[in-house]
Amino acid sequence: MKNLKASLPATMAGIASKAGLKLAFGKPRTNGQTIWVSDIPINPSEEDYQLVVSDLLHEVGHVRFTNFDLDRGAGLMPALTNVFEDVRIEKEVEADFLGARNFLNEGYKVTMASGHQRPCNTPANALTMWLLLDHMIKVNGRSFFTQSRDEAFQACLGFGVPGDLLKDIENLCDARVSSLSSTDDVITLSREVVELLKQQSQEEDDDGDADGESDGESDGESGGESDGESDGESDGESGGESDGESDGESDGESDGESDGESDGDADGDADGESGSGCSKSTGAEALLQSNVDEASPISLREAAEAIVQQASYDSESLKELMGSAQDIADELRRLNGCGSGNNFYTGQKLTPSITHYNTLKASVARDIHTLKRKLAAHWQNTSRSRSITNEHDGRFSVNDAIRCSISNENNYLVKKTKRTNHKPAVCVLADLSGSMNGFDSSKIKLCTQQAKALVALSEACDLIGIPLNIMGFSDRVITLKGWNTPMAQARGMLGSADRAISGTNIDTAFFEGIKALKGRKESRKILVTMTDGDIGSQGVALQNLMEYATKYSKDQFDFYGIGIDKNIGRIFPKGGRVNPKNLAESLLEIISK
Repeated sequence: MKNLKASLPATMAGIASKAGLKLAFGKPRTNGQTIWVSDIPINPSEEDYQLVVSDLLHEVGHVRFTNFDLDRGAGLMPALTNVFEDVRIEKEVEADFLGARNFLNEGYKVTMASGHQRPCNTPANALTMWLLLDHMIKVNGRSFFTQSRDEAFQACLGFGVPGDLLKDIENLCDARVSSLSSTDDVITLSREVVELLKQQSQEEDDDGDADGESDGESDGESGGESDGESDGESDGESGGESDGESDGESDGESDGESDGESDGDADGDADGESGSGCSKSTGAEALLQSNVDEASPISLREAAEAIVQQASYDSESLKELMGSAQDIADELRRLNGCGSGNNFYTGQKLTPSITHYNTLKASVARDIHTLKRKLAAHWQNTSRSRSITNEHDGRFSVNDAIRCSISNENNYLVKKTKRTNHKPAVCVLADLSGSMNGFDSSKIKLCTQQAKALVALSEACDLIGIPLNIMGFSDRVITLKGWNTPMAQARGMLGSADRAISGTNIDTAFFEGIKALKGRKESRKILVTMTDGDIGSQGVALQNLMEYATKYSKDQFDFYGIGIDKNIGRIFPKGGRVNPKNLAESLLEIISK
């Protein structure tokens, strides 16, 4: 137990080395490459052991069964997907690993006993906690959550969430959660829950408006007519015509108008305000607008804060530490926003098309063959070898050892030849802005020429085994092919890249490209940016990000800029203007260097 903290990383590294996973200590989470587990005290107890193994099992479940390339959306969506995905992956882990159920149960009990569960301090936190515990009980059999589940349900009611709405959500989820088989299914269910909340929110708004109008009209009519007529008639009959008229008019007008307006307006406004206020502070709209304590798997805002702290420690001037770069920490925070997921489309803006892909592939069949042949010749047999032998036949003897130890010779050492694969990790940023709908000299759309090059490159890299990630950018970023996405799944998205969308946020795409490459284990990382637009003011942000990547990473970053039939300036250290017909050849040249 005393050596747990020292032995666990080594054990984990040995088990997961082939998968390229790393183990770190901190708030339990994962990004698909690194797993964070709860920190372990110097003298760990049995509870500490149970907690860290429970964390490890849960996060390994995410690594094995969660698709990190999918967009989880914004607002309440990330929290809902996290809830349903947690339930799903733990069910899968328990089916695959003997004893996982016991470790997970004990880990949860330790967390409950220590009081570290997320508090139900906002409507959204209460709802997600209730859904998580409810389905942990129903799907994964964790009955010890019953009391906490009931408390979370009462917290939802306390925030003004209607019981009927909670029942509708429960019925929807009960029918679906136990049969979820993928992260895509989880996201679909989360969207349906959000749509249910939006429908309820609209109904609440409509009911509030209707109540306000009906109260105002009924009070105004009853107050004006009844008071005016009764006062006018009674006073007129008893006090004479003149008094009746004057009193009737004065009383009728004052009582009728004041009662009608004041009562009607007051009641109508009060009901209207309370109705609208209720929709803002309670009910479905409160859930949609509520803050959610849901942290992204890995936050570059934390990295930015660490840079600022380091700058304050080493130097009073952040600029002095960064050299010519501007405030890179602010740059990272600006680009990252409230989580890197905000840089990606919340809705699918490109419709996968395997038909388009097959058409593009047929048009570049010769390019694919050429790329494959040249890449194979360059990378398939490339290795570094080292061999040191003694002056005899390479055999090692005791006499050689004694002789060399006395004479301080070291030529008796024998090492086997070591062959190493040095293929780079390649990330390509493709321009999907509106200007890519323009035509080149051969009357072919620029986006179509770009899509052909991406198809040829993807097929060739897949055959040779070069890791490739492709992102498209316009006003935001969309993943066309992830690192681990099989070509069978990526072909549809690549086929949709022959059309443009809008906007040209190169800096956001560049940020995501660096982030994607930093998670790779290859020693050489290549980031290629293709665009037909003028980078303009975004060039400063690109320079900041390039300097950040080269200064604060031990790996080799190579940045290339390809101007599609246009000069894009001297922002990028390598690259230049390229004829749209030669994009595939240019990409080949970059990868083969």
